[in-house]
Amino acid sequence: MLKRILIIPIVLLVLGIAFAVISLLVNITRSNSKLIKKKLVIGGLIISLTALLNGPVWAQQGPDVLCYDMAAPIPTIEIFNVQNQGEIIIELPYDSIISGRIQENSGQYYSFKITDMVGQVVQSGELVPSDGAFDQKTEEFEMAIDINLAPGKYNLYFYECDIETLQLNTDIAFFCAFALLVADFEAMCYDIQIID
Repeated sequence: MLKRILIIPIVLLVLGIAFAVISLLVNITRSNSKLIKKKLVIGGLIISLTALLNGPVWAQQGPDVLCYDMAAPIPTIEIFNVQNQGEIIIELPYDSIISGRIQENSGQYYSFKITDMVGQVVQSGELVPSDGAFDQKTEEFEMAIDINLAPGKYNLYFYECDIETLQLNTDIAFFCAFALLVADFEAMCYDIQIID
């Protein structure tokens, strides 16, 4: 094994010199077909020996080498209260806590914003991690919904920053959004009529 590693670079050096000399002769003789054939054979040998020297790709160890830096994974949120095709349905005041899980966690602070259908912010706050800190790749969290939120449809946005940063900078992009439907459970109970 060690002999092969030492011999192949020397052979490659000799073949490289021969390739350069034959290339020069091809130019001088104005494309002699026999010299072109020899040039192609030597070029093929150089490529084959270089592959042998590097070894098979599947046997190499170490990280993949890329021409660019990989982007950090975007956190995703899974909400445990999701019911109707990605829509979160809550019945206030009974379901005032929304719980979920952040996957691919890369931050220390997360906040949320609830807007009505015209974009007016009706509530904002920070997500509370179940274990006290966002320090794991996957973290469960809870968020409290204002029990005085009027029944209707809303948008729920999640941000990777603390609430102060979110309130100071309105240009921060959300990374996840859900439709939020606040149902009036008591009103639905009054709509049920008992027929004798």
